[in-house]
Amino acid sequence: MKTGNGTSNLQNGATKCNERRGIVQSRSAATASLTYSPAAHCALIALCCAHNHRSFESVADKFYAVEVEMLRPSTSLPHPTTVSRDIKAIYEEGSIGVREYFKKRGRNVHLVIDGWTAPLVASYLGICVVWYDGGKIHHAILELKEKHNGKYLAKCVVECLKRFGLEDLLLSACLDNAGNCDTLVKEAKLLLHYFLGMRWRTRCFPHITNLITKAFVSFFFKTPKKWKTITVAAGTKRKRGHA
Repeated sequence: MKTGNGTSNLQNGATKCNERRGIVQSRSAATASLTYSPAAHCALIALCCAHNHRSFESVADKFYAVEVEMLRPSTSLPHPTTVSRDIKAIYEEGSIGVREYFKKRGRNVHLVIDGWTAPLVASYLGICVVWYDGGKIHHAILELKEKHNGKYLAKCVVECLKRFGLEDLLLSACLDNAGNCDTLVKEAKLLLHYFLGMRWRTRCFPHITNLITKAFVSFFFKTPKKWKTITVAAGTKRKRGHA
């Protein structure tokens, strides 16, 4: 047994023992080799905002700046607009990898689509792509800048599918019962030669249940009809209508 290396033999033996027992290395030891770089720092901030739904302005928070200064003095923080630009760049680069994944997979996918308007008059289209592969669900939210009609919705959906290479893999689309959703499916059939339109359109069961529940509950909250009382002044006679 060599003893010239001090405690290294003990550390190596403990590491091998942990590997045999399946013990995961501690976070402090795993991150000890990480070195700081401005690019990696900006990437982590962008990923944190995107994954945790944090505002871009969170990097301008004074308490966050104090925390960063305490951990690594003289570290520069990116501007909120820089974070927004970084997230867009990461999304565009990540889209290429997702496209390659679906291309290699080559199997059908399903869409769950819903559009809504926020209180600040901002319209959104939510597209949830569902496929059977380990139970993972991918989704993307688009901003609509034009009128909320079925033709424009179909255009946005088709553009999204083509961006990810899914235009020939769509098997079904689940939407609610709004009229513009039927228009969306019909228009998508014209834009996608493989999609069969209304034959592959499924309806959102929770939305149907919600409508039924609202209709049933409304009977218990109807406002009684108010009857108007007409008072005839003294000394006057009510005129009879002529036949």
